[in-house]
Amino acid sequence: MVNQLKILSIQYLRGISALLVVFSHLGEIFGFRLYFGNTGVDIFFVISGFIMWFVTREKETGIGNFLTKRIIRIVPLYWSVTTLVTVGAVLKPNLFPIDDPQIYHVVKSLLFIPHHMPNGNENPIVGQGWTLNFEMFFYAIFSITMAFSRSYQLNLLSLFLMSFVLLGVFVPSQNDFFKEFTSPLLLEFLAGAIICRCWRSNKLLNLKLGYLAIGVGVSGVVVFYVSGFTEPRFLARGIPAILVVSGFLSVERVRGVPYIKPLKTLGDASYSIYLTHYLSWLVLSLAIQKFGGHINNYVYIPTVLFATIMGVCTYYVFEKPVTKYLSGIFSSSDKTGLLRQGSSS
Repeated sequence: MVNQLKILSIQYLRGISALLVVFSHLGEIFGFRLYFGNTGVDIFFVISGFIMWFVTREKETGIGNFLTKRIIRIVPLYWSVTTLVTVGAVLKPNLFPIDDPQIYHVVKSLLFIPHHMPNGNENPIVGQGWTLNFEMFFYAIFSITMAFSRSYQLNLLSLFLMSFVLLGVFVPSQNDFFKEFTSPLLLEFLAGAIICRCWRSNKLLNLKLGYLAIGVGVSGVVVFYVSGFTEPRFLARGIPAILVVSGFLSVERVRGVPYIKPLKTLGDASYSIYLTHYLSWLVLSLAIQKFGGHINNYVYIPTVLFATIMGVCTYYVFEKPVTKYLSGIFSSSDKTGLLRQGSSS
């Protein structure tokens, strides 16, 4: 789990990234083109690669244990939000982004299979769930590399992910599954794993270069945003995200960072904030209309704050206790220790 990392910069970046996405997504509703906020997704991908490398190096972890923990971490909240949106779309047509959910759309969304919505958009039921398709694919590839010697794992991970990306470059296809899982965005996960390996061997940047990486990364996001340069995404957002993550980790490694409880809390709740902010907007907008209020740009910041608070509440009320409960069940049911067995090499 991320909470076991005790690397504050990772937690802070997760919280900041979630807020960036919320500002960007809700900004679109209010007519603000804050697309730079979508860089938060790229930071999430880099952090995910870092975390997966970290947790499988701290103690012996078998493939079954690894995948079980990932499923427990991702699936319960995602399936719950997806179900809620689906039921809501059926009961309240025109309120949700989908008016008439089709069975294939629901099933593929729940199973993290890339596909087109009935209206033609390339999104699952919960729009931001497209990133979870990437996450689950990365977990699958990562778990395969765990079957081999640890000394070769990073080389194999690099070979697999870079091969998929090159395949997408040289054999372009419009197939949803093929197009998504040969995306250069996969390299962001790989970068995170490489950063973690450097972090563990104390071979990150020095303090000055760490600050420089942060500055260049943030400046890159701003410059690309102002210039309107958004594609290719890996260049416009991926590389800046890699620089920011490596820079913050380098600074923390050299001189540490202060403990800031609100940022730590936002980091803990980042997944809940990320998945529920649209639902929070719907709840707030309905409440405003019910009491005779008007939705205008003045309620944009209050909406962001409300969505953030609701995300934090979701974390404490649902995500944290459910994750703990399910982890306890699978831990106590693993009598044979098969889930904990790692590679024999």
